[in-house]
Amino acid sequence: MKKDTKNQSIGALPADLKVRNRMLVLHAMRNGAACTAADIAGKTGISRITVMKSISWFMEKGYIQTEGKGQSSENGGKKPELYRFSCSRILLAVTMWPGILAIHLCGLNLEIIASCREEVSRDILPAEVFALLREKVYDLLKEWGYALEDLYGVSVSMAGTVDYKAGNLKYSSMTPDWGKDIPVQKYLQEIFGTDVLIIIENAGKMTGRALLLGEDALNKRILVLFSTWGLSACLIDKGHVLNGKDSLIGEIGHMIIDPHDRELCGCGSFGCAERMLSVKRLRQKVKEEKAEFPESPLSKLAEEEISQEVIFRLSGKGDVFAGRLVEYLAETFAVVLRNISLLFDPDVVVFQGDYSCGDQYFIDRLREHLDRFNYYPEGGAFELEFDDRPLEELDLIGSLNFLQHKFFGDEKLYQ
Repeated sequence: MKKDTKNQSIGALPADLKVRNRMLVLHAMRNGAACTAADIAGKTGISRITVMKSISWFMEKGYIQTEGKGQSSENGGKKPELYRFSCSRILLAVTMWPGILAIHLCGLNLEIIASCREEVSRDILPAEVFALLREKVYDLLKEWGYALEDLYGVSVSMAGTVDYKAGNLKYSSMTPDWGKDIPVQKYLQEIFGTDVLIIIENAGKMTGRALLLGEDALNKRILVLFSTWGLSACLIDKGHVLNGKDSLIGEIGHMIIDPHDRELCGCGSFGCAERMLSVKRLRQKVKEEKAEFPESPLSKLAEEEISQEVIFRLSGKGDVFAGRLVEYLAETFAVVLRNISLLFDPDVVVFQGDYSCGDQYFIDRLREHLDRFNYYPEGGAFELEFDDRPLEELDLIGSLNFLQHKFFGDEKLYQ
C-alpha cells in the first residue's frame, strides 16, 4: 500500500521561533540523504538564510556534516554545498511475537545495519526469551563494532496489553503461562541499562504505527486491523494512537460476537471475534462442510494447507465453497466493524496481515452487510484499504518510526 511520506508529524512545535526552525530543519534531514539549504528551505517554508543558521548550529553540535558539492542549476553558477544528518547513535527494534524473535540494528536515519531472526518455542518463558535476546543483541553489537553506550533507544513489540507507565506486559492470551504483569522494562534495563530509551508496545499498535508515515494519518480517524495469530487493532485519531488507562483500546479480538459459541478464548470468554475469525475456525468449517462440495479444490486440501489467502484466491476464481466461507467472514467482520463504529467512527479501515488479501467478493459482501445499518450514510461509512506488506516489515517500520519520532521530538536536541 503506497503512502505519502513527505510530511511526517513532529508533534506540537515549540513556541520559541529559533527552536522551532531548528526542529523543522533537522526533521527535514532525518532520512540521512544529502541535500542543499535550498532543498530544506523548499520543504520547510523557512528562508534559506534561516536554514543556514540552523545548519551551522547543528554542525557545531556534530549532527550535520558537509557532503561536498551538488549539481549546478540549469543556469550554471556556483555549485551548492550538500549537507547530511549525521549521528553515531543507533536504534534497536525487537519483534518478540509468539514463535518469533527478530532483532534489527539501525541508524537514526532508519538505515538497517544488521538483523537476525530466531524461531523460538511458543512455550518459552519470559526469563528464557530475554536471556536469548541478551545473547543475540550482544553478539550483534560486537560483530558490528558497537557498544551499549551507542544505543539511543530500544523498542519491543509484543502480543498482549501493555502497562506503559510501569513497563509491564499486563497479559497476553497468546502466552497465558506467562501470567500477568511481566516486568518487561526491568528485563530490558538489565540488558541495556537505565540510560537507554525503552519503548514497549502491543504488536497490533506497532504495525498500525507504520501508517503514521502517511499524511492521511494526520487528518483522519483510522482503524488498522491486525490479523495473524490473533486479532487486534490500532485506532489512530489524527496522528495519535489511542490506548486507554488499561490499554484495552484495540483489543477487538476479544469482542464477543456469539456468546453461545463453545470455543474458549485465551481471554477466558466464549464467542470472541479472534476465535471466530481464526484460521483454526476456517479449517474446522471446511472439515464439517466439505461433504457438500466434493469437487471443490478446498475439499481436497490437507488441513494445514488451508489459509485465508487460499480461500480468497479460490473465491476469486468462482469456487462456491470458498465463496460460502468468504460470506461467513464478511458477515462476521461486518458485526465487528459495526460495533467499533458506534464507539470510534473511523474514516478509513485498513486490513493488515491474514485478511489483507481479501478479494472483491469479500469487499462487496462486507459492504452489503454494513449497508444494512441505517445509521451509515449513503455510499458507506468509511473507506476500505488492504495493506498486504508482511507484518514483520510493518512492525519494523512502526518501531523505527516510533523511536526516531522520540529522538527528533526531544526539544533538548534543539536548545
